[in-house]
Amino acid sequence: MTEYVPGTGHLPPMPDPQTGEPRPPAAPRAWNGKEVTPSDRLPRRHPQSPEDLGSILEWSQQSKRSALTYAFSCFGICAVAMTAIAHGFEWLHLGFFWLVPVLPSIGMYFSMKNGWVAAGARWVQNREKYVEIYDLRYVEIKVSGNNQMLRMTDGSGRKIRSLSLLDAQTNPALWDLLYNGIRHSVASGKASPSRRTRNILDL
Repeated sequence: MTEYVPGTGHLPPMPDPQTGEPRPPAAPRAWNGKEVTPSDRLPRRHPQSPEDLGSILEWSQQSKRSALTYAFSCFGICAVAMTAIAHGFEWLHLGFFWLVPVLPSIGMYFSMKNGWVAAGARWVQNREKYVEIYDLRYVEIKVSGNNQMLRMTDGSGRKIRSLSLLDAQTNPALWDLLYNGIRHSVASGKASPSRRTRNILDL
């Protein structure tokens, strides 16, 4: 697969909305994801996608095992924090204090299990929100803790406020579709990202 050569000004063509062909070349990534869109199952309870813009070509969704791993990690972090604040394990004997680590862990589990990132030839969706990627008017990377969050607004005013760059790049084929749209929007002058965003995305 052909790779992007920054600075050459060459733009790969837009894929066909239905077939997805020709597929965009491999885009530069900060995260080396290896996930592929499952071919042996349908996604779990995914939100409705913009069928009028073309079919789903790639999607990414955390497995139940991954969601449980995140939930147990959240429980462990909360439990350690509670122990440090209480200067010991006395809080274990007070039932209502268990809600402090339990409730965020449950929330984390369902949030991760029901997470959803999908892309068609000309759109990308994060949970229920989607944008047309060849008509982006705003593209920026914002830092939230240790995460780099991608924010996008298209010409119709639709917005994705916080798509984790890690989540977007976990599935390389999905990221290739999204990146090609971003690159076209920037090259056409519709979107004018900051210098930091251009550097992070290698635009």
